[in-house]
Order: sequence, then C-alpha cells, then structure tokens
Amino acid sequence: MPTSAEASYVVESCLEDLRIDGRSRNEYRPYTVTNGQSSTTAVQAPSFILSNGSSRVHLPGSTTEVVCSVKADLVHPSPSKPSEGMIGLNVDLSLCGGGGSVIGVSSSVGAAGQSQRRQQREEESQIASLLQRLVLPHALNYEQLAVWPGKYVWRLAVDLVILRCDGCVLDTSSIALRE
Repeated sequence: MPTSAEASYVVESCLEDLRIDGRSRNEYRPYTVTNGQSSTTAVQAPSFILSNGSSRVHLPGSTTEVVCSVKADLVHPSPSKPSEGMIGLNVDLSLCGGGGSVIGVSSSVGAAGQSQRRQQREEESQIASLLQRLVLPHALNYEQLAVWPGKYVWRLAVDLVILRCDGCVLDTSSIALRE
C-alpha cells in the first residue's frame, strides 16, 4: 500500500505529464525488435536467428524478452465462418522460471510444484485470452486469410515464448505479435 506522499506524487506526476524516466505519458518505452528480415533497435541487441514470420522483442533496461513464432497451415474453413481464416494463440512461461519470472515457477516436485505449475498454466491462459481479445482483432483481418472462401483458409498457429521477464509481459507480447 503506498503512503500518502507516494500517492500524491503519482497523482501530481500524472497531472503534469511526468514520469520518473523523463517520458511523457504518451511515450512508449524504447524496445528492440528483431524479425526474420530486419532489426529495429535503439540499443544493440545480441544476434538471434529467426525464421520468416517470427519476431523477438527485448525491452532495454529490463530483462523482459519474448519470442513470437507463427506457423501457417492451409485448412478447410469453419462452417460457421466459411470466408474467414483461423488463429490459435499459445503462451509459454516455462522458460522464464526462476530469477525474474512472472510467477517464479521452479521445477520442484510434489504438491507445491503442482500448485506452481497450475498457477503458471492459469497465467498463460490469462495472457493468451487478453491478447486474443485486445490485440488480435486489430492486428489482422481474418477475411484476408481466406485463400478460396468456403474451400481453403489459412490457420495460423502463434506461439509466444516468454524467455525472461521482469514485467511488461503484455506490452512486450503485443509488440511481438504485431511485428
């Protein structure tokens, strides 16, 4: 719980459009994006080989790092939406376990380990659900995934792997999805 002085500082900073790091409230944090074709960076990022359709996002000044991989399959469309493609989103937090993780999942065995794994699956599901509702509808047009409406459409399988995390998982993941 913040003290009254801290709460006052936050309110005054918001009113004066001021952040601790000097950014205005409308400015993004600097980030590094590497994809299969190019790299846009404000900070030199370590080299990382990615296939076409993949991206890696790193937030400088933090350890948060996300890799996004997209696989496309040609399939028959859903009978309820014959002229729209499909997309499935999977989020994996298992690699960010330990120091700087979202939930600090360890590889321990037993009831405590099972409880942590259940919590991790729940967080993965929540992140995927938020991204599906908030980012995907604006990131792509499902009708453009139709190759032959009623016959063939693209089904995209998107995998987001959170490699390291010290916060901003949704921001970093949404950038990786859009790139």
